[in-house]
Amino acid sequence: MKFRLAAVAAAVAATLALAACGGGGNDGNSFAPIGVLPSPPPAPAPPPAEPPAPAPAPAPAPATSTFLYEQVPYPADGAAFLNDLNTEGAKGFRFLGALTAAQSGAGANVYYKTGDITYVYETKATPADADAFLAQANEAGGRGYRWAGASSVNNVPVMIYRKDSGTSATYTYRTEAAAASRSDFITRGNAQGAEGYFNTAPAYGFGSAMVAVFEKSSVGNSTFAYEVKDDASDVGATLAQFEEAGARGFRFRGPYSFGNIFAKDLSQSSTFTYQALVPKDTLAAEIEQSNTLGATGFALIGPMIVNSQTRNYYYKASNCTGPALCMPTSPFGL
Repeated sequence: MKFRLAAVAAAVAATLALAACGGGGNDGNSFAPIGVLPSPPPAPAPPPAEPPAPAPAPAPAPATSTFLYEQVPYPADGAAFLNDLNTEGAKGFRFLGALTAAQSGAGANVYYKTGDITYVYETKATPADADAFLAQANEAGGRGYRWAGASSVNNVPVMIYRKDSGTSATYTYRTEAAAASRSDFITRGNAQGAEGYFNTAPAYGFGSAMVAVFEKSSVGNSTFAYEVKDDASDVGATLAQFEEAGARGFRFRGPYSFGNIFAKDLSQSSTFTYQALVPKDTLAAEIEQSNTLGATGFALIGPMIVNSQTRNYYYKASNCTGPALCMPTSPFGL
């Protein structure tokens, strides 16, 4: 290849020399110079690679709730009670229950506020039996009102139903005979929980019948599991029991005849931690205590006696959403 290029170069030089002298042809015309084809241009550089897509931002963890409590004097009658419920609900305060200071014996209805939720209430007469309750609860639940337990106004019991702002959830209810043993409670609770039904009351009396009440929300895909533990020997052992279960996502629901009941929402990775404080002398001081802890995310469970030791128990939920286990409950667990 080098030889052939050298020969072409020599021919080009000779031709150029002949052209300069006017020779190289019999008609006075010169040969046109022989040109060498230029090398083809280099291939264009490939376009720069597309930058990698940014990693998706992690889902934000649910914010820690804080809680503000206030007391309202007992109402004179059912109409006044419903007025209190809706007046407080419009301000964002939800009915917790009738509470009494352990030392003074004075009591009042206690309400709490968390976030920007507001509430609307209905009250209804106590049904005659479980079937009548189911008809009542499912009618209200179909309109977005949850059963919120019962209260007594001048010894007249009323059923309470509550509708929360900011949700389109509706609710359906089931009942079955209250469990007679720990194993029976767990078996039945887990079977209902697998279908999304939460045990809102382990036992509630309608006439002579004691039934467990189960509730299912139309929103979310929660399923539930239960554990029951022996009563602990003292406050320290109780807190240790609560903390161990809470670290595994089981929240203390309340004491029962066959042990302490714990529930877990299997669709979440929630955890729970606890505190137990000595009760105060007055309900006003109890409210102040609850507000101090509420500002740090601890919500009131209520007073509980363990081996003659009375303490106000509080819990704090982490990574918890939904109404079943995240929010404080009344003595009915609702």
